[in-house]
Amino acid sequence: MSLEQLRSRIDRLLDQSADGLYGVDREGRATLVTPSLMAMTGHSLDDVMGRAIHDVVHHSHENGAHYPRHECPIFTACRTGQVGHARETFWRKDGTSFPVEFATTPIIERGEVMGGIVVLRDLERRGELKRELDSTARDWHALAAGGPSPVPRKKVAAPMGTSKVWMAAMDMVGRVAPVDTTVLLCGESGTGKELVAQTLHDLSPRRGRPLVKINCGAIPAGLIESELFGHERGAFTGASAQRIGRFEQAEDGTLFLDEVGELPLDAQAKLLRVLQEREFERVGGGRTIISRARIVAATNRDLAALVERGEFRSDLFYRLHVFPIRLPPLRDRREDIPLLARHFVEKVQHKLGRRLDGFSPESERRLVAHHWPGNVRELENVIEHAAVMSDEGVPLVLPPLIGESAPQSALPVKPPPHDREAIVVALREAQWKITGSRGAAAALGIHPNTLRYRMRQLGVQRPAPST
Repeated sequence: MSLEQLRSRIDRLLDQSADGLYGVDREGRATLVTPSLMAMTGHSLDDVMGRAIHDVVHHSHENGAHYPRHECPIFTACRTGQVGHARETFWRKDGTSFPVEFATTPIIERGEVMGGIVVLRDLERRGELKRELDSTARDWHALAAGGPSPVPRKKVAAPMGTSKVWMAAMDMVGRVAPVDTTVLLCGESGTGKELVAQTLHDLSPRRGRPLVKINCGAIPAGLIESELFGHERGAFTGASAQRIGRFEQAEDGTLFLDEVGELPLDAQAKLLRVLQEREFERVGGGRTIISRARIVAATNRDLAALVERGEFRSDLFYRLHVFPIRLPPLRDRREDIPLLARHFVEKVQHKLGRRLDGFSPESERRLVAHHWPGNVRELENVIEHAAVMSDEGVPLVLPPLIGESAPQSALPVKPPPHDREAIVVALREAQWKITGSRGAAAALGIHPNTLRYRMRQLGVQRPAPST
């Protein structure tokens, strides 16, 4: 098996590992259904939407005995406001069943339970995925064993780059992934910290367990403790139902603390206690809960400098700084830019549903020369912008880049106005072809989209063929 085949195989496996999700009102009728749930059950949207979903996919026990709706933990959660967890049986449209693990989170508005969101995991498929991932991991090792490097982990993130600095970082990812060591991912915004956290989880023995993510900078300071550790009903004003926190959701899996440098000092103290003692209580609760989650943290800030200024606890810093991995900015690995650009072009052409040509040599030069303050995220956005504005069969044209000092010829030029007669003449000479080197747009010196807009504006239409 080749390296490219292995990469494709891993991408396919990860695509298939998505959990199902659906929403219901307080009577258990489906209000939201994701494609992953339909793929699991074989039901169409019309089969499910607006119906009591328990009667469609959850109507019987494993032995086939009828499962009354009032006994269903999902239905109960949506009526009482209590979070529900269970492992039970769901049924496909073809009459076959499969084991699932699900959690129901009630939706509460102004103190009234309006329904719930159900997230479920196909345990049967998870088992198949785990066996295939294990097999794939063995193939990675076997392939690498015959190559120049004795460390197969260096191959893990190859689709993201092949530069020395990137491969060195991925080597560290491969070394630490199989063990439970706490990892701190450092790097500028947009360098791929969340993707690397996902890779760490997928390559670890915990890959069959949840990967729970929380952006510490996006949660109001007063809610951080509840988000991390959960709360009991009545713990504070507005706590009308029990809430399961991220540590508890992670169970024996991985907890990804993104932007950990944004945590307020009081939340840092509570996080430190969990990391030290591996236990916590929900807000307003007295029961001690053991935490077995592996911690992967990430930051785009200099935590050591924050410690010096008294903005980050030194004891927490050393708890997180066990195995730091610095992800290089895109400007430090410019040789990866063409590879990444091709990857994003392939990705966006599937999204748009049409074939895209690559970039012109001048556009590639601009891509490599750009400083990329937004790193890989900025690169992906720029390519999607260029793809949306492009026409099939024409090389992609880059928009102006942030802070770019490019020659005027490299930037889009406002076309001169064209009257209706000139447009009609150009279209006739091009046999009404708009795009391409021999199209009317090229003859007029304007973008094909501009020509289409002017045609609509002036009422220019291709004449019907004579009979």
